[in-house]
Amino acid sequence: MGDTYWRSNTRQKETIVAVSLLVFVVGCATSHRPLVWVEQGVSLSRYKAFEVTPALNETGQTFDFEVADTLTQYIQSGLKEKGYILAEGSTMAPTTLMVTSRLITYEPGNVAGRMLGFGGQARCILRSALIEKDTGKMIAEVVSAQETQSGGLLGGAVGVASAIGAGQVMLHNCATAIVEEIDRRFKGD
Repeated sequence: MGDTYWRSNTRQKETIVAVSLLVFVVGCATSHRPLVWVEQGVSLSRYKAFEVTPALNETGQTFDFEVADTLTQYIQSGLKEKGYILAEGSTMAPTTLMVTSRLITYEPGNVAGRMLGFGGQARCILRSALIEKDTGKMIAEVVSAQETQSGGLLGGAVGVASAIGAGQVMLHNCATAIVEEIDRRFKGD
């Protein structure tokens, strides 16, 4: 009877094991659509280029890599991938928007804690202002908040090849959310 019972429930047990492995390997990531403020009556479509200024680390913490430089690179590459012109210095000043970003919160988390379900969440809050280069007037601000949850061999970072990089993935996700929202506003979404 025991052998028959085991065989009859094999498919159910395989399903339970597969789902458990999936949760263990992937974990959870939470992505929030950024909050956006745009000056009333301003159309972003009149601007022709972006100047991405170096991001500022306002967390009051130091890390084993340059988080501000990493964010700046992510934003620049994201805008380039979307086909936007990146201006440097004084070129195209009247139609250039400066993107100034401030990292408000960054917690790379604890990989072991995420994998075992004991916390260790990675978090990132990034504020980016769009400022007219010629007037210095802020015309829009985008705030991105991203986090991973506990669980998963990948430290809660969906689609990441390594749990160790989950904290940097948070920076990438924050920067990508900012770029996506800028792109949506330029295209009138």
